Amino acid sequence: MDRAAAFQAIRTAVERACKEPVEITADTDLVGEEILDSLDAMVFLMELEELTGIGFPEDADLVELGAYRVPALLDQLVAQKAA
Repeated sequence: MDRAAAFQAIRTAVERACKEPVEITADTDLVGEEILDSLDAMVFLMELEELTGIGFPEDADLVELGAYRVPALLDQLVAQKAA
């Protein structure tokens, strides 16, 4: 998966979680900028997993992992799909 496809998957997952169009950039912090609340954040990760087939560890600190920061997500999605 290239960065453009990864970004589109992230955007789609955010919009599904929020149930409305959302403007994000490659530098957006989805939780830090209050785009996602705690429930939306979990829905977002489930949507992203469905779109990409890439899962996130359930026992990890997802904020620390960078699961809600678009730059870190882009890196993770591109690297995992390349592996």
